[in-house]
Amino acid sequence: MNDNLPIPEPTSATATRLPRAPLSHEHIVVREVVARLPEDRPPRDTIDGIAEWLVGPARHIVSGIASFDEFAWRLLAAGLPLLRVTLHVGTIHPQFLGTTMVWWRDIGKTTQVMIGHEIGDAIPYGKNPVRRVCEGRETLRRRLDLPDDQLDFDVLFELRERGGTDYLALPIAGVHAVDYMVTFVTDRPGGFAANETDDLVRMAQRLAVVVDRHSQWWITRNVLSAYLGERTGPKVLAGQIRRGTGVELTAVLWSSDLRGFTERSDRLPGNRMIEILNTLFDAQAIATENGAATALLNGPRYWLMNAIEKVPQGPRMIKNFGGIDMLLQATVLLTGVNPAPYTANQVNRHTVFTFDAGEEVYELHDAAFRRWVMQTWSQIVDPNLSRADLPGLGERLDLPDGWTYQSRVLTTPLRIDTTTHAAQVLQDDLANSYSLLAV
Repeated sequence: MNDNLPIPEPTSATATRLPRAPLSHEHIVVREVVARLPEDRPPRDTIDGIAEWLVGPARHIVSGIASFDEFAWRLLAAGLPLLRVTLHVGTIHPQFLGTTMVWWRDIGKTTQVMIGHEIGDAIPYGKNPVRRVCEGRETLRRRLDLPDDQLDFDVLFELRERGGTDYLALPIAGVHAVDYMVTFVTDRPGGFAANETDDLVRMAQRLAVVVDRHSQWWITRNVLSAYLGERTGPKVLAGQIRRGTGVELTAVLWSSDLRGFTERSDRLPGNRMIEILNTLFDAQAIATENGAATALLNGPRYWLMNAIEKVPQGPRMIKNFGGIDMLLQATVLLTGVNPAPYTANQVNRHTVFTFDAGEEVYELHDAAFRRWVMQTWSQIVDPNLSRADLPGLGERLDLPDGWTYQSRVLTTPLRIDTTTHAAQVLQDDLANSYSLLAV
């Protein structure tokens, strides 16, 4: 249960109060569950003791959910009549707006979930207690043993059905512009006493010390994992950031010809095409589904050769991404998750690229006098780049010392044959790609 959203299978009494926006389980992802054995729960505590614990030992507990779980059990051991305690913390992530931890006394568990942006979008501000507390810094107190027409949040109906009698939601001022939120629910007849609410307010203020520590770590980990991948992000967080170090990775390229893509890309602005592609493909979700370090969306990108001959290598391998069947075309030995411009990667593609006589080609000449022929031009970095810009592209590129860029018109066909050896491919700083021309 989460204050941000209703229970997925509501009772008939609450069904009419649920938001109509389409939500799915992918918008709520369980991150971790903690179940503390009875013998590991604190048998007794005091409010003063918990206050000292929060600014001392609690700060050294590595796991955020473990420290929150112990906090809730300590409150119970201090005599507070708690049924449920929750903590709501915002984050920075392309898929999720924040994380929520929920402790229940009756089941003896604490669950941490990630909340998708769609959840926040689905519930209006006035009906969303999390936004009202975190953004509006309201303190919300609601009795639950009241008629339906006096309960203004969906979560209150659900808490009442679980036996709740009193609900208290408090803002916690932390290091961020938006506050955290902690809620306390009791199932004792008559609700919380005045001295108990005073104790809970005091504990909420002290809780900020612990939440700040874990919130900063969660945000850092989320950002690194989202943009570097679930494998690489934690490595960077652990300090593996020394310049010049790295590992070789084997990547897989899947290719699919989208029906009508060329016509549509000629007709629509580059930014609009990117929006369409981003709607179809979610890189983070694809990486997660396939257990990959990361997934790179390699487009919009446009071929420049006139023909491609492919030498089959065993049976065809087809996999579905974003509802589109794609054919395995090549594997790439990357120099890193995000290779630097002008750094060659090995591509096992077993193809012949042919540029016809009379075609204009665009080449990089490196410091070793090797020629790299542009095979695709891209709108990834500059959505407004066009084919007409390619002849003068050298003025925009940040070329390494000793490198030059030039265009020329072919008098005879140009073939780049990599059927028997790995192709050497690099990108410039605008993400246009080039194949090494063997001599």
